[in-house]
Amino acid sequence: TLQKEQGVRFNFLIWEKIGELVEYEVQKSFDPLFGFFDEISAGSNEQYEITPHHIKTRYYRVRGIRYDSETTTPQTENTNKVFSPWSNSIALLPVQKSEWQLGPAESYTNDNLLKIHQAMLRMAQARGDLVAVLSLPEHYQSRQAIEYKKQVVSKVKQGAAKSLSYGAVYHPWLMSYQQESNLMSTPPDGVACGIIAQRSIQRGPWVAPANIVLTNIIALTDTYNHAALTGLYDNQLNVITTDSRGFIVFNANTLSQDESLKLLNVRRLMILLHRLALREGMETTFDPNNEGTRRLIERIFERTLNELYMRGAFSGDTPENAFRVIVNESNNSRQSVEQGRLVIDLKVAPSQPLTFLTVRLIHGDGETNRVVEI
Repeated sequence: TLQKEQGVRFNFLIWEKIGELVEYEVQKSFDPLFGFFDEISAGSNEQYEITPHHIKTRYYRVRGIRYDSETTTPQTENTNKVFSPWSNSIALLPVQKSEWQLGPAESYTNDNLLKIHQAMLRMAQARGDLVAVLSLPEHYQSRQAIEYKKQVVSKVKQGAAKSLSYGAVYHPWLMSYQQESNLMSTPPDGVACGIIAQRSIQRGPWVAPANIVLTNIIALTDTYNHAALTGLYDNQLNVITTDSRGFIVFNANTLSQDESLKLLNVRRLMILLHRLALREGMETTFDPNNEGTRRLIERIFERTLNELYMRGAFSGDTPENAFRVIVNESNNSRQSVEQGRLVIDLKVAPSQPLTFLTVRLIHGDGETNRVVEI
């Protein structure tokens, strides 16, 4: 007789020993008639361990095996076996998958979300080469989204206000067909990351990842009238909405309170320059700090920045009006040189802002190369 015994993490099939049987054979199948099956040797054990599963009902049965000669063993080749009848079959039902349960929107608090978003913004600023793409709870309407944005700005300004330029918030959630034609709502941050990457690859990170038509989206979890859309835009929330072409990303703003870094493409251009300064600066790390080295550095960065200018990264009708490389006495005093420091300032005019933004590369000073924005 085959029985099932429930364990803490596993189930066990157990049976009684019959006579002098040497070993046991277990069969498992998805077919209750065992038209197809897998054979499992249980050896001389009188139980078999089975793990829970999530597929469908499985059936088990067992039989004993005896060898026809006292001199033979299970390891002897060409041994004649005598089988007992099959036991009764046992059905093991699939374990239901545990699913997350959403609590009511009325009981939601954003304390943890605020902490996570603050941490993401500060990490992005600390690294200098990341943008934190943020999304809001699905049930947030325009008023709640605006209020949350103000909370984030208030919290972050108390510590590192500049980190706000490293974050962008997207809303509302998107609806699309997933596996087995199930309609599913998903947060917009994943789609936003894809759009940012696509625009960077196709045209460059200095081009705004906005006014882009989304594919495979059939609806939004919320839609906005003109007044609500204007309110979200004015509060620098990146809205996914509809027009005659379909579903589009309406804008691409950061959370920055500094107008010069308000646009996401400007922040990403500055990130590009941050990485560029570190890469190009490595070439002259161990060169002597003299006039010849400074002229070499100037030529290296002017060549690279000119390539970006020709691709449309900067505004200005001439390269002289689009960018400047400053590595002379104005930012390298005699005292600084004597301390082993070399400062290179890259001033650029992004396509939108009318003012120059500056990325500073600092050599030496007893540390590795570092880049700061001023």
